[in-house]
Amino acid sequence: TAPISGQIGVPEFDIGTYLNTETGQTLARIVQTDPVLVSYDQPYDALLEMYGAAPGKISDHYDQIAVRVALASGETTSPSGRIVFTNNSLDDEGNLRIWAELPNPDGILVPGLPVSVSLRLED
Repeated sequence: TAPISGQIGVPEFDIGTYLNTETGQTLARIVQTDPVLVSYDQPYDALLEMYGAAPGKISDHYDQIAVRVALASGETTSPSGRIVFTNNSLDDEGNLRIWAELPNPDGILVPGLPVSVSLRLED
């Protein structure tokens, strides 16, 4: 039994291809789908306003932030997720990349799926 829930992608090689096991060649990639990581960009100024602290201190508030994801149809995921990591630099537009982990037992969220992210501060 695998320690993650995921899907195997397209094989990297055709059947019958000779592989040298000592080179570390990848046969296929497993993409974890439950829980799933969702990345999004947050404007730096909004982070300062929301947390009352620099983004480097966001980790102090991880347990107070509920992350919800909405699909293009408007359907939202349930239950909510949590922030697990933030980038350590801003992009050219002044945004910080943030990663959130969300339960995905039905496999609705897949890599590349466009979603809207909303955050809620909880007490």
